[in-house]
Amino acid sequence: MVRDFWSDKKILVGGGCGFLGSYVTPLLVELGARVTVIDNLQNGYLDNLESVKGSLEFIEADLRDPSVCRKATKNKDMVLNMAANAQGMEYSRSHHGNMLLTNLLSTMTPLDAAQKNGVENLVELEQKRSPKPSPEPLISWTPKF
Repeated sequence: MVRDFWSDKKILVGGGCGFLGSYVTPLLVELGARVTVIDNLQNGYLDNLESVKGSLEFIEADLRDPSVCRKATKNKDMVLNMAANAQGMEYSRSHHGNMLLTNLLSTMTPLDAAQKNGVENLVELEQKRSPKPSPEPLISWTPKF
């Protein structure tokens, strides 16, 4: 049933080369989704998707750019956004204004473009902090539409 849901869905994955994206993107490909990844590679690495590189489209771009988002969200069934400026606690404390603006725009710009392009589902994923280190992300799923 899960495979049937994802099969042939046109999915845009924002931040697909980062920590969360490197887990979610290969899973989507395995389930038969037609995946496009958009990432500025500020915090992620294309090598994280080596196992599925030939099975997806990759766009190196910034989700804060409205024209990029309008083009990337066109004809998509769903947008999964995991993009975030994640630099660590010390950096965040001393650059909180920049972090807020970057993360807000990286969320709102693709949301606006997806809505204008008639994308029916936008899911924002974020990593939850855990007191115990984990090699795998703890994921929160929050449907936006």
